[in-house]
Amino acid sequence: MSTLDASSPDERMTSEQLLPLAPGAPAWLRDVGQFLSVKPQFVLSGNIFDRYVLPHVGGVYRRPLTETLWSLLEIHGFDALLVYDRFEDFQVFPPVEAKIELVRGVTGLPFDGAGRAARSMQHVPDICRRIQAATTPPEPNIGVLIHYASRLTRNAKEITEQEADLFGAMLKLSHQATPVVMPYGDQIYRPIFWAVEQVGDLPAWLLVGNENIRQQSIPMPTSKARTPVALSLAEGFDGFAAMADDDQRSRLLATFVDQTEGMTILAMEKIAELAKSKRPPTPFSDLADAVRAYKLGVVDSPWKADGADGEAGLLGKIRRAETEIGERVKGQDRAVVKAADILRSSVLGLSGAHTSASSQSGRPRGVLFLAGPTGTGKTELAKALSQLLFGDERACIRFDMSEFSAEHSEARLIGAPPGYVGHDAGGQLTKAVRERPFCVVLFDEIEKAHPRIMDKFLQILEDGRLTDGRGDTVYFSEAIIVFTSNLGISQEDVEFIGGRPFVRTTTVSPELPYREVGKRVRTGIEKHFKEVLKRPELLNRLGDNIVVFDFIRADTAMQIFDIYVRNFKARFEKERKLKIEIADGVIEELKKLVMPELYINGQRAPGDKGLSQGGRGIFNLFESNFNKAVSRALLNIDDDPARKTITVTDIRDGDRHVSVVLA
Repeated sequence: MSTLDASSPDERMTSEQLLPLAPGAPAWLRDVGQFLSVKPQFVLSGNIFDRYVLPHVGGVYRRPLTETLWSLLEIHGFDALLVYDRFEDFQVFPPVEAKIELVRGVTGLPFDGAGRAARSMQHVPDICRRIQAATTPPEPNIGVLIHYASRLTRNAKEITEQEADLFGAMLKLSHQATPVVMPYGDQIYRPIFWAVEQVGDLPAWLLVGNENIRQQSIPMPTSKARTPVALSLAEGFDGFAAMADDDQRSRLLATFVDQTEGMTILAMEKIAELAKSKRPPTPFSDLADAVRAYKLGVVDSPWKADGADGEAGLLGKIRRAETEIGERVKGQDRAVVKAADILRSSVLGLSGAHTSASSQSGRPRGVLFLAGPTGTGKTELAKALSQLLFGDERACIRFDMSEFSAEHSEARLIGAPPGYVGHDAGGQLTKAVRERPFCVVLFDEIEKAHPRIMDKFLQILEDGRLTDGRGDTVYFSEAIIVFTSNLGISQEDVEFIGGRPFVRTTTVSPELPYREVGKRVRTGIEKHFKEVLKRPELLNRLGDNIVVFDFIRADTAMQIFDIYVRNFKARFEKERKLKIEIADGVIEELKKLVMPELYINGQRAPGDKGLSQGGRGIFNLFESNFNKAVSRALLNIDDDPARKTITVTDIRDGDRHVSVVLA
């Protein structure tokens, strides 16, 4: 089956060739055909600027709205279609001399040789009235299309007096219209079509309760409609027809159809043009790259970076992912391995490879749900992923979900709906991902978000896209989504004792081994999604990507402490142009001050107990007990230009504050 492009230089189809009422034609077009006998006016809304698949004897054609409507009228015996829009005024379709003369005789419009006539929109009702009242033999039957009708008024709720006259006259005309007898005996109306983007673009009083106007929605094309289009576009690629493997061709076509879910046929044509315009041209087997580029507006993909065979390439990066991430996230080997595994699947394109292409089309590259105690490195892991993949921590787009706890805060993420303050600004999330589609999106502490926002997370994980308040679609197909949560660390349960309710708080403590910590945290997460949010489907989308972080245990805490000491020395030397040494005794005393949970009576506690505040607790106590003490001491020593090194010889925990002695 072949398909001709809407712009191909073929001869115009005749009613004997085109089949606008055949099963393969758009359903909305067949519906309009059924109602021509009972409705004089139609409001066509929705996907009005697309191409539509029209079957013909040898295959299918792709045609814009004007030609599509004309194919329907022509098969019913109409003589012409008169199109009006306020930007180009009146035009006869098809613009051939005989039809131009026929329409001129009925309407009195001064058409030029191309079938165009300049008149304002105030003339529309009078022209339509002349067409519907035409009785001069052979009683020419002409349909009218008012295109771009959404632009006839700035605000359908507050129309001007001039606009009210126009719509009022058309309302009256809808009540006065009478059907005409066609040569084949059927009675149908000479229809007037309004093409609008949304039904609300026309005054409500024109449509509500008006049995003479049919509201007909034109939806986005289904996969069934896109399949013959995909085949026609594929035939234009070099080498496609020569493929010996029919199964391979079928798989490539099915993938193209799946990847263009929610897109127009016109967009499919543009994607094919984009692929062919690239130098060298993109083969059909790699058309997914052109789909991605068209959706995101970004041609080059970090997922297909050059140098994949070397350590500088993307594959080289993921080979050492566990090492590089482990350098920044201490004591969380399980989380690091899990993140590295997801990276490998994402980069190699194997995420969800065991399912059908359609079930994975458009979903994010990877998803991680990081749960566990505070200060254990969850946010740090997301930043480490950004640095590793994109060479920039700023590619990690972070949202603190405690700022989105109110019901109306959804508008801050995706933008306010039309008519509300801030509508034109867009949403914080949608704007950030549109500007940087290759990124890590971090939703910190998601349990603090309003439940309505959880529905947006579900849409991101399932469809990989969001539509913002302005109606623009943002795609998450090239992003890695990271959620963090403290769910399961502490929770309240109601226990009935003697028939009376008692609130019992269950806490995950640092004394527990990791296995028990993981069990309790997972139980808390499941309970929250199923019983509190009542969204088990979101939990299902997360699947096995939930990673429970352990408490910062003693050995890891010592490593973090050593890192802070090294960082302090480096920063001191950079800022003060001096080296600073810290005596061993001071180091030992400082450990007791910043990690008191690990010491009992000044001695290291046995076992591998964890820290309740994690690495962040070490940071805070290091800052207050050492950084500030050194700053105070520096102000009390003489500024000697010849001095190259100073040494911290002692640290004292006084009643008011901690102090140090500098030599």
